[in-house]
Amino acid sequence: VLQVCDELGIETAPAEVAAGMFIVPMQSWYSRDFISKTLRQQHASATDADAKVTIDQWIQWPFSCGSDDAWKFFMRMNEAALRATLVAKTAFERFCDQPAQVLTMTHFLTRPELKFDWTIPGIWDHIGCEGLDEQIRTIGSDVHVY
Repeated sequence: VLQVCDELGIETAPAEVAAGMFIVPMQSWYSRDFISKTLRQQHASATDADAKVTIDQWIQWPFSCGSDDAWKFFMRMNEAALRATLVAKTAFERFCDQPAQVLTMTHFLTRPELKFDWTIPGIWDHIGCEGLDEQIRTIGSDVHVY
C-alpha cells in the first residue's frame, strides 16, 4: 500500500509543511479490545452487544495472531517517524523561540469515549486502536483529525 501511495505521489510520512507546522499521519489498525464489553452492553442493543463481524478474512498477516496483533505492528511502525518529528519539533522550538504546531491524523478512533454509530452491529470491533492516544500525546499534538 505504501509503495502504491508513493507511486501516486501521496505523502504518508510526517513532514514540516511550513515553518514549525508538522503534519503527522499515523499508521494504525483496529484493536478488538478497544471498546470494552461494559461499553458494548451500555450502548449497543442487547442482541448486538456480543456481535462479531469479520471484515478482513482475505488479509494474510506475517504474524501468527493475524488482525489481533496487527495494531501492535502499526504502533511500532510509527515509532521512528514520531522520534524524528519530536527531534525536528524540539529543534524548531529551540532555535526559533516559538512553539511548533503538530497536527496528527489517523483513520481509527484514539479513545473509546469518542462518539461513533452504535447502531452498526459489530462496528466496535473495528473502530479504534489501542496505543494511538498515547503516541499522539507523546508527540504533543495540538490538533488530531480522525
